[in-house]
Amino acid sequence: MFLYFEAVPCQVGLSFLIATALRRFFVVISFSNTDRLEPETTKDKYTSFCLAVYDQKQRAIESGRNEGRPEYGQGQSSKVIEATMPTLLTHPAVPLAMALGFGHGIVSRRLLFTGIVVSVLPDLDVVAFRLGIPYGADFGHRGFSHSVLFAFMAALAGASLFRSFRSTFLQSFSFLFIAALSHGALDALTNGGLGIAFLWPWSGERFFSPIQVIEVAPLRLSRFLSLKGATVLLSEFKWVWLPVLGMAITGALLRLTLTRRPSNESVRKTALDG
Repeated sequence: MFLYFEAVPCQVGLSFLIATALRRFFVVISFSNTDRLEPETTKDKYTSFCLAVYDQKQRAIESGRNEGRPEYGQGQSSKVIEATMPTLLTHPAVPLAMALGFGHGIVSRRLLFTGIVVSVLPDLDVVAFRLGIPYGADFGHRGFSHSVLFAFMAALAGASLFRSFRSTFLQSFSFLFIAALSHGALDALTNGGLGIAFLWPWSGERFFSPIQVIEVAPLRLSRFLSLKGATVLLSEFKWVWLPVLGMAITGALLRLTLTRRPSNESVRKTALDG
């Protein structure tokens, strides 16, 4: 069971580097004057802050006035980008846990790697900030890419490679769908930013979990390597890694117990031979 995971650190590291490079390419570094603008940590106040920033910018655009503010995506709006999701280290927890629970007979290394990729894929929607798309828009952050439909399409595309995964189409699709959908589910458990557009395109409404226990993660490395970053990692370890690891170990032990238990037919044959 553990030999199966000998390449997992490489898979996680590679997917983390790819996703981080792509995401940070589109994230605009904030101006120094924004350090004085710290958003509130509660969901309602943070949401009001996000909407106020974008409403202010939209009013400036509509009135045709520049007002000397930084370009869209810089300044105040970058503060919105700074803390709106769990870290990229935590989103792969779900596919990793499923792989440990089901074993390599169902989840091959290629399928696991693809599951890790789709679990972090929705956060590439931060390109919306670069394009000037409002946070609360359908194509903004936590919008369409966090929806059930997006998870379905990503899983469908990935499952088309089921032969290379040495798996069935249904097994590949189910694994990838859960991995992709788990991204929005974890984001809905955070205590900052806007909600998740699970029902896009049928509804643009944003949803949060009734309980928000996960600390949102800063994107800037300088803030991540601080007390804030340590608080985020501790929160994710407590509310994500420990529960999914517990379920994964339970599933793995149950699977091993069932596979090692002799069948009634083999017991009967042994008894007759004796």
